[in-house]
Amino acid sequence: MRAVWSLLLTLLLSSSALAQDKMSREDKAAILFSNRFSFTDDGEPVLSVGIMDQQKTITVSSKAGLVVHPSGPDGPSVTLAGNRKWAFRVKQSTPAGLAWRAVLDTVPTKDFKRVKESSSSWDQQGYKTVRLELGTLFSFQGTVFDSRETLLCAAQLFQTRKAAQEFLEALPGGINDGQRVTEVLDSRPEGRVILEERETGISIEARNAIWFEPLDSSLIVQDVEYARGFPWHGHQTRSYGGSFYVAVDKTGQLAIANVLPAETMLRGLVPAEIYPDAPDAALQAQAISARNELYSKIGHRHLADPYLICSEQDCQVYKGQGAEKKRTNRAVQETRGKVIFDENGKLADIRYSSTCGGHTEDGNEAWAGVTSPNLRGRFDTEEGARTPMTEAEVEQFLTNPPTTYCGRSTRSRSTFRWTQKLPAKELNELVAKKHQVGPVQSLEVLHRGVSGRANKLQVTGKKGTAVVDGELTIRRLFGGLKSSLFVVKKSTDGDWEFLGGGFGHGVGMCQIGAMEMARDGKNSDAILEFYYKGISVKRIY
Repeated sequence: MRAVWSLLLTLLLSSSALAQDKMSREDKAAILFSNRFSFTDDGEPVLSVGIMDQQKTITVSSKAGLVVHPSGPDGPSVTLAGNRKWAFRVKQSTPAGLAWRAVLDTVPTKDFKRVKESSSSWDQQGYKTVRLELGTLFSFQGTVFDSRETLLCAAQLFQTRKAAQEFLEALPGGINDGQRVTEVLDSRPEGRVILEERETGISIEARNAIWFEPLDSSLIVQDVEYARGFPWHGHQTRSYGGSFYVAVDKTGQLAIANVLPAETMLRGLVPAEIYPDAPDAALQAQAISARNELYSKIGHRHLADPYLICSEQDCQVYKGQGAEKKRTNRAVQETRGKVIFDENGKLADIRYSSTCGGHTEDGNEAWAGVTSPNLRGRFDTEEGARTPMTEAEVEQFLTNPPTTYCGRSTRSRSTFRWTQKLPAKELNELVAKKHQVGPVQSLEVLHRGVSGRANKLQVTGKKGTAVVDGELTIRRLFGGLKSSLFVVKKSTDGDWEFLGGGFGHGVGMCQIGAMEMARDGKNSDAILEFYYKGISVKRIY
């Protein structure tokens, strides 16, 4: 039986190979690393979301079986019927060639005059530039979305992130908000992707990627890795609808991506980002925010990965079909086509986090280059005043907080205010993984954002000092703090204690705060207009 199946599949694959030459197959794999996407008949974007990557093997199953497209989604197909487990592996793989660009300026692509002027200005200062365009240009029933931005980068192609960062730091005047380091793909990864079922001996092999979909409405993906780099990192078997492909990723290992319409994706995303039993208005505000963030990230993230967006915190958490709930599905349906615009009629840059801790943060304090006027920090109170805090005021704010939306929720008891104790030995070991400064003697916050979050920290040890930039980098340095809104002290026994507030970066909508606003009778538009400055909500399809 195994020999018969192997012969049949060999014949099928040989005929498909005759139908398409080497170049066309390479082009289909190359498209996975571009920002191209398609639309449904209703004009809804069809997106690719990475379920997981950097995997040696990926195992999937479907009750009815799979339809496999070895030469691409438009090529010949092979039907593999039956409820079996199918394993993907890779051989003869080569990782991608990665490089880094030092971004000198970030300009909206449509502002041709400013792009030209900026390029000329850097040239006059002795810095040759190259242009890198991110984002996309598309429309929904007459509404044009232009998220394109031109990155004016130093002509040098750096082989390490550190080298690119050091180049920026050496610029006259230091680094401004439009300057950052970005990873680029210098050469695509290569490899042979193999799909096999051990019991029958069936095996399908293709170059770089294999496309497929379940014969029924659901694909089970075994041991999905999630939250890599976070304390809650783990593996979980999950179910997904739509189409799929497994491709060689930038590490030379495997990635699996789910291809589906945006509104369908939101049904598996919204319940993963907010409590499904939240008040209706909060669920609707979350659905609208998630739709905006989804569209605004297309072409801006994962430039070196074989998918448009990921399913993790870096983009938005997406858990697939198995995560869907009736109430969140209804919120997605009720807000279908609703998106948020800024004062200039442009798709607003929308971010959100779990618990702001009583004060939201400016976007540029969390991410270099994020200068949106919609993302401005404010107190999470009815008045919503914006008041930057001094170092002394941060400690007072943490120990004696005002009454805020997220602070009054029973669901924020462990996140609104928290304490993290680290024995000196453990903290030294964590720091030593990144910085060779010896046993840590002091931790000093050099800069805080408007909310009090630390985004520059000096670590002083017996052998030297190191400066840590970025709120997420700081949180991860100490094993995954809930936020960088903290004060830290050394106890008499030499251990370290972090007194903190909030959970997440704190930019944009505070999800716990939104739930409390909804309980006060605020509708979804009012919630969004509170957390995002100068926006309007419109339905476009």
